[in-house]
Parts: sequence; C-alpha cells; structure tokens
Amino acid sequence: MVKHIAIQSYGSSISITGARLFVSIKGEEGVEIPLNRLKSLKLSGRGAIISSNAISECAKRGIPIYICDWNGRYISQLSGSHEHAVVQLRKRQLEYVDRLSSRDLAKLILYGKVKNQKAVLQYFAKYQRKKGVSVDWLESALNSLDSIVKSILAFSGEIEWRSSLLGFEGSAASIYWNALKNDIYFGDSFKGRVGRGAGDSINQALNLGYSILETYIWNAIHLAGLEPYAGVIHTDRPGKPALILDLMEEYRPWMVDRIVLSLKSHLLGTERISEEARKLVISGVQKAFESIHPYRGKKLHIEVILQRQVYRLCGVFYQKSSYKPILFKW
Repeated sequence: MVKHIAIQSYGSSISITGARLFVSIKGEEGVEIPLNRLKSLKLSGRGAIISSNAISECAKRGIPIYICDWNGRYISQLSGSHEHAVVQLRKRQLEYVDRLSSRDLAKLILYGKVKNQKAVLQYFAKYQRKKGVSVDWLESALNSLDSIVKSILAFSGEIEWRSSLLGFEGSAASIYWNALKNDIYFGDSFKGRVGRGAGDSINQALNLGYSILETYIWNAIHLAGLEPYAGVIHTDRPGKPALILDLMEEYRPWMVDRIVLSLKSHLLGTERISEEARKLVISGVQKAFESIHPYRGKKLHIEVILQRQVYRLCGVFYQKSSYKPILFKW
C-alpha cells in the first residue's frame, strides 16, 4: 500500500538513500521508505530539515510535499514543474461553480455529511446496546438528523441558497455534537466543538485528524487537476481552499470523529494532547484510509474510493456524470 508520511517531530531530517526516503528523528532509529511507495509527504511545525536531493526526487516522481504549521493547517505545497493545471477541466469547474446547478452538488455533499454523522452515532450505540446499555435517548437526535436530511434534499431555494444549506448543516452539527457529550461517546467533560486554539485534548485530536484528512483531499484534487480554491459551499472564505473544505465534509465524521472517539481513553482528563495520542490519531486516520469499503459493486481501499470520487466530480463539472456521496455503513 502506498504511504502518506507525516513528519511532526522537532529535529527530524529527511534525505535520500538510493531510491529510498530516509527519515531520521532525533533520539530514534531512522526509517527508510521506498519512493515508489510514497504518495505524499507532510511536514508540520518547526525544526524539520529536508535535503534538496529529497525535494528533487519527490518532484521528479510527482510526490507532493505539503508544508503545514504545528496545528496541521496547510501553508504551502511543493510539486514538480511537470505538474500543470488541466486548463479545460478548470475552466469547466469555474463555470460550474457559478451556475445554480452547483446548488445540487452542495446539497449532496451536505446530505452525505449528515448521514455519516448519524452513522457515527449509530456505530457506537450498537455496541452499547449489545452490553445492555439503554440508548433510547438517542432516537430523538437520530430522528432530528433524518428530518434535516429530508430538508436538505427537498430544498429548492435560489436566493442565498448557500446560507440556507449551511443553516441546515449548522442545525445538524448542533444535534450531533450535543449527542457526543453523552457518556457513551466523549462524556460531559467534552464541552463542544472548538477549532483553532482549542484548550482540550479532544478538540486538539479532532483538529489534528481533520488536518490529516485535508492532506488526503489535497492530494486527490491535485492528482485530478482540479482548482482547490473553487468550491460550491465554502465560497465566503476568501483565500481558503473552498473545494478542499467542501469535499472534507462527508468524510469528517467517519474518517476522523469515529477514530478520535475510539481513542477517548487516551484523551479524557487532559488539557493537552500527548505525543502518544498524536501518533495514535495519525495512525488511526491512515489505517482508516487503508481499510476496505464497498463501492459501486467492488470492495476498495477508502483512499482509492476518495480518488475515484474526485474523478467523478470532474465528470460533474463536464456535466457527464452525477455525484453520489459516500455513505459509510455502521
């Protein structure tokens, strides 16, 4: 399986040994990764050193290098000079996002997100039921999410439609995160979702997980030749990669929230996420992308499914195919 490597430790150095990337972390034994198995390299924080030879070999092989801050937020990307925009595709994309038909794509993305939020709630509740724990209280939240899903699909407004759809998404998020305060999930020590500057380990873990997810989305869009800054939902954020943020939505619950929930014993009761927990979040999200999921009559790695979904999105921009979000099975 090809690898996405994330380097976060201060004092790390990356160099080339033959046809292998050599990663040395201060105080630990170095690791060699064959370049033909490397799909992307992500450098976060300060103090990491990468040789010009390593940059050159990655560029020649089409391996993007993502530069991020300590919180995993994207800053820059290095890629080979042979990588270029697919001009006609991006032209179609830009034309599409300005048409009313982009509303239908936005609806499907948000529909997928809310359905996957519901799937995460049901996934953990299933195991509690097997233990004899009552989860009757959850029915109200699930019914409310179902109602929002119906409202999203039925929506046909033409004026300020993005604000209306984001209103539905916000209502679903409120129900979802409030449900996660229950003891069968994070518990009442979890006070709610906080993004940048979070002061608790659960939100820090979620933010880290989302930054890893963002790298996978960036890579898939980069390979497809799409414009990452032209999206259909998050268009009110100048300078932000709108399409990246759009496509992250349907994957956030299952690929990140579910993983962090499974690690809550490593997170509860601490204000700062530990180095051990950071590593568990990174490996958890990576393993989730390596897992198998049914897709159009086949069983594929989720990372492969993501790439195929992005290629289907290209077909949407050409008006040659329709988009269908990934709905994870609980």
